[in-house]
Amino acid sequence: MRLEMLLTGITFAMATITFTISALMAVSLTRIRYKWELPTLYFLLSVYIFGYGMELVSETIEFKIAFNHFQYFGIPFISSGWAFLAHRYRNPDLKLKKGIVFLLLLIPLTVFVSVQLFYYTDCTLYYTEAFIDGSYRLFGNEFPVLILGKGPLYYLGTSYNMVMILYATYVYYKTFTKTTGAQKHQTFLLTICSLLSMIIPMLSFISNQTMGIDLAVYIITILGYVILYSLLKYEFLYLTPSAHQQAFETASEKMYLFDDKLELISWNKAVKEDNIYKEIVQYRMKGEDFFQNEEIIDSIKEGVPYSLNVNDKHYVIETIPVVSKKGKKDGYIVKFNDMTSYIERIEKLDYQASHDELTDIYNRRAFLEIGAEFINKAGAERIDFSVMMIDLDDFKNINDTYGHPFGDEVLKGVVKAIRESLEPNDILCRYGGEEFIAIAKNISHEQAAVVAEKIRSRIEKKVFKINDEVVSTKVSIGACLSYHDNPLTIEEYIKNADDALYVSKRKGKNKVTIV
Repeated sequence: MRLEMLLTGITFAMATITFTISALMAVSLTRIRYKWELPTLYFLLSVYIFGYGMELVSETIEFKIAFNHFQYFGIPFISSGWAFLAHRYRNPDLKLKKGIVFLLLLIPLTVFVSVQLFYYTDCTLYYTEAFIDGSYRLFGNEFPVLILGKGPLYYLGTSYNMVMILYATYVYYKTFTKTTGAQKHQTFLLTICSLLSMIIPMLSFISNQTMGIDLAVYIITILGYVILYSLLKYEFLYLTPSAHQQAFETASEKMYLFDDKLELISWNKAVKEDNIYKEIVQYRMKGEDFFQNEEIIDSIKEGVPYSLNVNDKHYVIETIPVVSKKGKKDGYIVKFNDMTSYIERIEKLDYQASHDELTDIYNRRAFLEIGAEFINKAGAERIDFSVMMIDLDDFKNINDTYGHPFGDEVLKGVVKAIRESLEPNDILCRYGGEEFIAIAKNISHEQAAVVAEKIRSRIEKKVFKINDEVVSTKVSIGACLSYHDNPLTIEEYIKNADDALYVSKRKGKNKVTIV
């Protein structure tokens, strides 16, 4: 293979790679730090490389000149883009005014225009002459190249490039002195690359004509790849993978990584410290052996949360599919979210919302819901029951005489006595102040009278002590027996029991009345 053909192939390969890099960054603007500057810079570089490659393969001076002009759609703007990128690296929120941008681009635009006018007009400000050197030898073989004479604007443009590169080097160096860790290594490499790129404009001052082979295109491209690596390494090759790994490893939730065949690949630190679900966790353990539950396996494959109780703890198994860029499902991250504290908190809030704070029995709202549900069921199944309204007699005198704190203790004692008289599954609530309602379940009409009397008698015998003084209290009770032939609502049962209660009050209190 002729080496000049290899050089041409390498040139076009570099142009293709550089353009691809530019395109990939352009479609990922939200994920790269440098927004539009970085893809634009590499697009300009790809234009330069491609134009030079076409210049190499062209045989006539007209075509070589045309593709040389094409290169200048990129060349004049690379150094200013590099300087602006350096400034954005140091200050990501930088926004230049339009006037400053115009001044920065004035010389590059002047160079661009003067190059396009060369050869087709009498303008020789940038290039003074052009000819093909047929005697130029590359690797021992003749290789015709375009030689261009340098004009005053050529040296102005070269000087401008040196200033931009020096500025970028200064910015990277200043950033290097103020950073630490991985970013310090990054800025050090960027500073070195900027310094090395100074070789290119310095070589331009050696002679008054361009060299046979434009070494600048290869030096810039190689440095460009190194710069790209150093710019993206910190965010994408170092920081992002480390962050993802740390997020997995240090998560408080137990997390398992399964492949697409549902075989266990990895697990995080939380599993190692407390593997409550499986005592033995092994690499490549099959999902069915690990979970031993088809419903869990189905929920993982379908991406549906699954609720699970293990060792008095409540977990919600959440599945995060690992999907490739092509949309293929490569695996699953299975996360055990410990919901115990949340559920306990919800249960506590629900308990507080449904129970009386002082006596720890149902409040009115909860009783109406639970009582209505039971009465509807009892009516359908013809279960006998009794609704009892219990009210303390002259309780106001106790509060007025001994104070509300003592009155609260009396209420607690009364509730205890009522509970001792009822069955564990009976319903009891504090309906208001010193008024209580109970539903005695599965009880005949005769038994209802016995239970009501037991409650009245037990409370009457109960004594409370305060400052060596013995205090007792009494209750009046009204009970409404269940009636299935003409079903009543919970409110109607309460009203009937309340009416019976007032009968007991009118009879002199400390009585039981059943209707």
